[in-house]
Amino acid sequence: MIVRYNFLVTLLVTMTLIAGCESRDARLAKYAEQATHLQARQNELTAQQTQTVARQGQAIAEATKNLVEQDSTARRELLKAQHRMSQELATERQLLNEQRDELAVQKEQLAVARQREPLVARSIEVAALIFAALLPLLVAIYVLRQIGGREADGEQLTELLIDELATDLNPKIAGPTEAVQSASATTRSPPALPPA
Repeated sequence: MIVRYNFLVTLLVTMTLIAGCESRDARLAKYAEQATHLQARQNELTAQQTQTVARQGQAIAEATKNLVEQDSTARRELLKAQHRMSQELATERQLLNEQRDELAVQKEQLAVARQREPLVARSIEVAALIFAALLPLLVAIYVLRQIGGREADGEQLTELLIDELATDLNPKIAGPTEAVQSASATTRSPPALPPA
């Protein structure tokens, strides 16, 4: 736009000079001088504006650079925080999984214990009933053995008495009775009492 304006002013000055009026030439020269001064002033303003725009562009570039650096720093910090948070979440998940597994194991153990405890209690109860049922039988067996041991002694005594009666009645059988008497002498010890 400024270039067009300069071109027009220069064109106008040139046309005026070509027209050839001398009085007008002075006036035209004055006008050309004012246009040149005006052009110089506009060029200065344009240069100042250009410098201002350049400074503002540089400031914007620096601000943009700072903004990009801050954005980059913020993104790095965000990524670090996100990574740290994901690690913490993974640790918490792992801990929760371990606790859940431990709880499942405890639950299974409790279920097994619930099944086993009644079985153990029932087994103890059955064993106690069997022992209670067998106790009189065991006592009877013990008593019978004690009595049976005495009967063996009684049988020997019975044989001895029979032999003695037989010898008194029939003296010819005296020989074998002596053998029985010697055997009975060794067995004539008093019968042993059962232990209490």
